[in-house]
Amino acid sequence: IATGTGTISWPSKHLNLEAKIVGAEVSDWFSEAGGFATANVIIRGTLDKPEATGRAEILTGNFHEEPIPILVGDLRLDKDKVVVSNLSAVRGASRVDGEVSYNFNSESIVGQLHGNGIQLADLLGKDYGGSISLKETKFSGTLRNPIVNSQIEGVGLIVQGVRIDSLVAKLSLVDDVAATDGV
Repeated sequence: IATGTGTISWPSKHLNLEAKIVGAEVSDWFSEAGGFATANVIIRGTLDKPEATGRAEILTGNFHEEPIPILVGDLRLDKDKVVVSNLSAVRGASRVDGEVSYNFNSESIVGQLHGNGIQLADLLGKDYGGSISLKETKFSGTLRNPIVNSQIEGVGLIVQGVRIDSLVAKLSLVDDVAATDGV
């Protein structure tokens, strides 16, 4: 459901609009993602160069079938791209913050994430324990084929019954293949 109010000046084509979107299916826009979006957006600019800003929230979301129950962020949108800043993704007791941009023409993504106290059990299941920190995570590529490079640190981890006292590693993900360096 989408509703809007405001004005469009025909001689100048200037926009002064507010829009509310409630319960929009994310997969209608991005097949690699799911969930239900709610957004409040202010649209300015002209009909030829519209610009929108606002706040969006996705509930019961997922990305590549990995659940992300809550995802919120500030939007900046034009004809070419959307930039989400002050992004927070929550899953269980874990939270990751950052920003991402998506180019509509090239379908490319660029962004960075960081987070402390990310619970392994929230990500990998009950056979894993402890928490990790994402010190520096950068990603690029496309939604279909993201490229992720991250530096992770953890203390007192449990991995399928094996205790790991300390972990510092660089993790890369390309074409659904993960590799580590410096473990």
